[in-house]
Amino acid sequence: MQNKFVLWGVVLLVLLSGGWYLVGGGDGVTISRGETVARVNGEIITRSELNELKARFFGETPEGLDEAGNKQQDLEMLDSLINDLLLRQMAKQAGISVTDEDVRKEAERITSSFGGQEAFDDFLSGQGLTRASFEKQLKNDLLIQKYFEQRAGENAFTGPEELREGANIEILI
Repeated sequence: MQNKFVLWGVVLLVLLSGGWYLVGGGDGVTISRGETVARVNGEIITRSELNELKARFFGETPEGLDEAGNKQQDLEMLDSLINDLLLRQMAKQAGISVTDEDVRKEAERITSSFGGQEAFDDFLSGQGLTRASFEKQLKNDLLIQKYFEQRAGENAFTGPEELREGANIEILI
């Protein structure tokens, strides 16, 4: 029972960080959009993805940070991106997939929660997002959600340390 609460706590943490990442619009896996800041089991995370996430959390230019503070902030945001990517990799290894229809249905649900297409488009525009970037991240989030739902009855893992167990992670910043 306690493990189930811990698992849902991790789910909540990932979904919250994923939600912020969703607002950032990145997909965590790119061929090359700039300097590579991390490799996770061979997949890269770029500086532009890291900067997009930081901008969503802290604005375009974080104020009052010295070089050490900025590096710490980079590492904290990178940690979130790495966890997100690891979870998506684990879901794919478990044979979990998300269809375009799954994404369409969830996008419709989210859109209606904003009061309709116009209000939702205004929200996306205000966040500097496109519908395509929103749907790409939504697909990633649904993949992670399905993974947790499948593993809910199991002892999947209890925290980020176990998530990273056995992973090949290179932090390059």
